[in-house]
Amino acid sequence: MGITWEQAGHVADALAVPGFLFGTVGLGMAWWQAREASRQARNARTAAEAARDAASHTETAIGRSALLAAIPGFQDVELALTDAIAQNSAELARAGCADWRTKASHVRGLLEAAELSTPALLSLIQESMSLAVKARSEVIRPDCTEIPTAVGDLLLIAGRVTDELTSLASRESYRTGRVK
Repeated sequence: MGITWEQAGHVADALAVPGFLFGTVGLGMAWWQAREASRQARNARTAAEAARDAASHTETAIGRSALLAAIPGFQDVELALTDAIAQNSAELARAGCADWRTKASHVRGLLEAAELSTPALLSLIQESMSLAVKARSEVIRPDCTEIPTAVGDLLLIAGRVTDELTSLASRESYRTGRVK
């Protein structure tokens, strides 16, 4: 004799209960894994945002440090221009004008990159660069004998630029200690 349909139905019913339980457990595990993946994605997003913020803070701090490091160079050029006037030296004036233009251009780029500039400061720096070009073109002429006249305007605005940069660097240096 074999298995009857009725017996086969009882076996199928008996197997359906464990199958349902395994299916329910599997569905629960899948739901748990989906929640765990979502949590890990949130944690990864938070870590990425923290890394981006840290990189941005570091970039700003580097810009501020570069600005602080550039100020003594401005002061040195101011002294060189003062010496050029005092000695009525075209050679010192030419070198000072070229140095000023190079340093001013460098710092203008730093200020823009670090988003530390104001339109007034950028305008002042640009004006000083223009005066450096003008003064240099005057002192390279063989007939230039009045270095104070040629370099005087540049020296005045160079002092203003240096003062503004020193003030800005001091403010930013203070902020660096406070920013998190």
